Amino acid sequence: MSHITRVEIMSGETGEIRTIQDKEKVRLFLDEVKNIQFIPQENQEERSGFRYSVNLYKGNGKTFGFSMNMVNEHYYNTEPNLFPIVNKWFSGAKEEASN
Repeated sequence: MSHITRVEIMSGETGEIRTIQDKEKVRLFLDEVKNIQFIPQENQEERSGFRYSVNLYKGNGKTFGFSMNMVNEHYYNTEPNLFPIVNKWFSGAKEEASN
């Protein structure tokens, strides 16, 4: 994950995208999410909508993406819950942008 240079978080509610580009903040974000366990959900029926999606970039190339409960078209629960972590970073990126 040390090659990640940018994290983009999109709100599924508003479509707003917040970007984390500061090298130290990218590292801190990755440290918080790297040990999240993704536990496959029994029900894999297709759904619509999402709370947040996260895309990781190396330079201009997307290397990986996930939502709060989906990775590579498979649905998961997360342990610990991924939403509060991503929500905190999304909110923090807004505060950073407005300063």
